[in-house]
Amino acid sequence: MTHHLQHLREGLTPKLLAYVERLEAAIGDERTWAIVEEIKRDKTIKRAEAIAIARALTGLRARSKREAIALLSWRHRNVRTTNARILATGHRLAG
Repeated sequence: MTHHLQHLREGLTPKLLAYVERLEAAIGDERTWAIVEEIKRDKTIKRAEAIAIARALTGLRARSKREAIALLSWRHRNVRTTNARILATGHRLAG
């Protein structure tokens, strides 16, 4: 994790930080979808909280809860795609 992302996690409530840590541990794994669905269903996670979770994990700023969920999904797909490319090229990244 970069210093920039670590700075974005300062001030998060323990509940939001727990979501960020769970997502970070599961990113690129199918567990990510279950956590994202949990965030979507959690009535205590409003627009601001969802945006804070997405920003802490991706460093990108969302404008709505829907956009924050999309950023979390994008991050997961991005990691999965990168992992698949690494495996397909024999752990060599084309430059």
